[in-house]
Amino acid sequence: MPSLIALAAKLARSAGQHARTGRAQGMQVVGTKLTDTDMVTKFDREAEAMIVTGLRAARPDDSIVGEEGGSHRGTSGIEWLVDPIDGTTSFMYGLPTWCVSIGARDADGGLLGAVYLPDLDEMFLAERGDECFAHVGGRRTMNT
Repeated sequence: MPSLIALAAKLARSAGQHARTGRAQGMQVVGTKLTDTDMVTKFDREAEAMIVTGLRAARPDDSIVGEEGGSHRGTSGIEWLVDPIDGTTSFMYGLPTWCVSIGARDADGGLLGAVYLPDLDEMFLAERGDECFAHVGGRRTMNT
């Protein structure tokens, strides 16, 4: 079984590449959330479904809170937080400043975070008790 951070990174990359490829084939807005300007695209929902499916397959006892409603109550004490397209407006307009954000927490707080910017092929990862680092073009490039 992959580590939690490896799982988050894999799912963020996969969902981000799916959304990026889909956007190139045509944008489809399917609704709004709290306001008329808070759009939801078909790719928000598809990316979240991919992430939730991957998490449930690998970690069936964990809880999941998805921004688009893909939630699941688990019993392990670990909760995943998923924003499949953080920056939907940027995504819709073809700007590179959107990302896939996946985090996990437990009773002691944050466990990890994975943020993937598909248009730039940049991945930022952080894990409790370890350094934060970036991957650009698949290569680890920066530690903090």
